[in-house]
Amino acid sequence: MAEHTYVLGIDIGGTNIRMGLVDENNELSEYLKVPQESILTGEDTLESLAVYLEGYLAERAKGKDVIAIVAGIPAAMSRDRSTVLNAPNIRGFSGKNVQAALQSHFSCPVLLERDATMLFYYDLYQHNIPHKDIIIGCYIGTGIGNVISVDGKPLVGNDGSAGELGHIPVWDKTDICNCGNEGCMESHVGGKYLVELQKTTFPDVDIHDLFAERGDAPELDRYVEHLSLPITTEINILNPAVIILGGGVLSMPGFPKERLEKYIYKHSRKPFPADNLHIVYSDNGGENGIYGSALYARDILGK
Repeated sequence: MAEHTYVLGIDIGGTNIRMGLVDENNELSEYLKVPQESILTGEDTLESLAVYLEGYLAERAKGKDVIAIVAGIPAAMSRDRSTVLNAPNIRGFSGKNVQAALQSHFSCPVLLERDATMLFYYDLYQHNIPHKDIIIGCYIGTGIGNVISVDGKPLVGNDGSAGELGHIPVWDKTDICNCGNEGCMESHVGGKYLVELQKTTFPDVDIHDLFAERGDAPELDRYVEHLSLPITTEINILNPAVIILGGGVLSMPGFPKERLEKYIYKHSRKPFPADNLHIVYSDNGGENGIYGSALYARDILGK
């Protein structure tokens, strides 16, 4: 009998795919970071992914008890988390039953979830947050990743599309979002917008150093307040016990977290939830999605 059990956690990003084996003690081994385009090749990218994973397990998990394969995907998914409805940055996944395509290659369970949910599970573990009551996670990267968890279960919604915080419509905005709708919130507070702001307003500053060097500029102060609005909207609706904030934007050097919290308080309903905001920050590590995938799998499978 194998000494440990392992979950193969996979974080499928728009640029890179990260993967690794995580044991029951949440120890990571056999970590790989591979360009997405070198794995998702040919006409059938799901087949190429399955073949790559078969090779990975044959080489790196020989003799190990792998109890599940779990992938976090930046995509809109069906309620049963089998079919990817829309994944604009992952070729060949949209409209496909990804779970069935992969499961046919493996004897252990194959599970899928949104990538933000995997980050959320890691943050619960990292910050020792009991998975109960109402907890929200807001991850500000290229767009806005969002998780709403109620009584220990992430909310998926009637069709699987709950938690699309980035697609709150903004009054009088008619620009077209990547989702196809007009004036979505993430088009005005996501990382993609921040890059455009840097190019047009601060062309002499590298995007990485934008807050460290120009954080007091009125344009960036306005950005931070605007960023607080979707977060506070969800806080005012749900009155969560814990608010997890993370993502690449909030991890930029010099990002004014205290100012963001000030604006969240400003726009929160008084006295509550404003006077009882419990905010924690994700550390935004590159392997967090892998750890979270394993934690998610063990929670789902009860192992």
